[in-house]
Amino acid sequence: MSEGCKPCSPSCQFFRCGQRQLVFKSKVPWCRFAEEDCDPKSCKYAHCVKEKLLPNGICGLTLKQRRVEVPPPEEIRPVRLSGKLAQKIRERELF
Repeated sequence: MSEGCKPCSPSCQFFRCGQRQLVFKSKVPWCRFAEEDCDPKSCKYAHCVKEKLLPNGICGLTLKQRRVEVPPPEEIRPVRLSGKLAQKIRERELF
């Protein structure tokens, strides 16, 4: 894991159990469905309300965003229109 990434935890306000079997026994998350501690990393019913739970169990809300610059598209050439379409639009070329 890189710095700043945190694993998802059942105590998060956005964490939900798909089976609705999550309870807290003395501040420890417990899964009544599996009868063991809740582990979002290995549970297939764990999900995030904000849809930020990554497959490896890391919370996507704690990741830093990367910016990628998209190069501008190449020169855009106008499109020639046929007769009837040009009459309806009242132009011969579209950009």
